[in-house]
Amino acid sequence: KCNKNNLKIFMASDFHIKHNRASTIINNIKNIAYIRSWHYMWSMFYYYKKNYSFLEAINKTYMLMIKDFVMLIFYLFLFKKDLIYKRFYRLYGIFSSILNFKSYLRP
Repeated sequence: KCNKNNLKIFMASDFHIKHNRASTIINNIKNIAYIRSWHYMWSMFYYYKKNYSFLEAINKTYMLMIKDFVMLIFYLFLFKKDLIYKRFYRLYGIFSSILNFKSYLRP
């Protein structure tokens, strides 16, 4: 495309690029873990719904929903804030997928 538009092409063979993974979010690790939990559950339900059926998706995930709900109640009694948020986001993700919401949760 550059040749077609008469543009000059330069080549530099000594470049090294270093990618700092998650460098912009390193101070926000807890929120990223919550969002990751949300997306994991949302994606799991979406996958089963898309490739099988809505009822099969419910069948594959209902035990996880029950477990997360029970653990959420358990952690509420223990006042374990981080674990409460993790279970909440997992439930929030799966219910978002059940209600056909888009995958929108971002940091």
